[in-house]
Amino acid sequence: MSKVLVVAFDGVDKELIEEFKLDNIPQKEFGTIDNSTDVTTIVTYELFASFITGGTWKDHGVIGLTRPENNVLNSLENLRSIDLFQRTNEVRKKLYNLVPLIDGEFRRYNKKDLDSETFFEKIASSKAIDVPSYNLGYSVELMPILEKYGLKEAEKELDRFTNWKRWELFDEMEKDHDLIMAHFHKPDHIHHWYWEVGKMDKVEETYHEMDEFAGEILEKAEENGFDTVIFMSDHGLPDVENGGHNENAFYSCNHELFGDETPHITDFNDKILDLTDRESAGDVVEEINI
Repeated sequence: MSKVLVVAFDGVDKELIEEFKLDNIPQKEFGTIDNSTDVTTIVTYELFASFITGGTWKDHGVIGLTRPENNVLNSLENLRSIDLFQRTNEVRKKLYNLVPLIDGEFRRYNKKDLDSETFFEKIASSKAIDVPSYNLGYSVELMPILEKYGLKEAEKELDRFTNWKRWELFDEMEKDHDLIMAHFHKPDHIHHWYWEVGKMDKVEETYHEMDEFAGEILEKAEENGFDTVIFMSDHGLPDVENGGHNENAFYSCNHELFGDETPHITDFNDKILDLTDRESAGDVVEEINI
């Protein structure tokens, strides 16, 4: 049985890892993740739902980033798998708010919305830290800060939240977990905020910051007996013509995981279950509210 640590660096692009010559994020096995979902957009919440359940949106029910609070409207939103329907996202949201006696508000997905079990339910001693489409207790809204106070203040809040999760990850690594998965959204935000205004130096600086962090993680993992360390991303950036996200998702592992094959994002679920050798869970996954 292996103790498994998964750290997701949201939006980190495989090609840029190579271009910036990072040292720690590319491990012994370093490759591309096939993040195709049969839906035309490449969106964080849908992709992580596929990673943790081993199914596509047809199985786990997560399409895109958010869902309507109203269940009837949410059933209608399954049509987002159709390209033409996706192009009317903003129009539909406005129309929903005009319907009498129906809550037309949208919210981000969490584990209560999933139609499939995750590996967290199947591995008794597991910990989820801000995993998209799963965790309930984590919340940081950066857009209001960005719009009201500007980029510098939004970045300060992003750093505060990133450091908080860093502390939590290292704390949890010292406990008796067979699986820990942690998600860090900073690279994705920095891409969106700085690339589009031509500040590629800020993007490169953030990649090296995450690489230094990855080196710390590897040291802590060795100290605390984690046999398997997986770094990964859900997508790459940027693809300005198609909305920012692209197919350059990466993964790396400190030992052979898939060999010469290119894994699909749904393939990691079974692999992690095999590594931990757990078939069912007896404990509830812990969560911490901020």
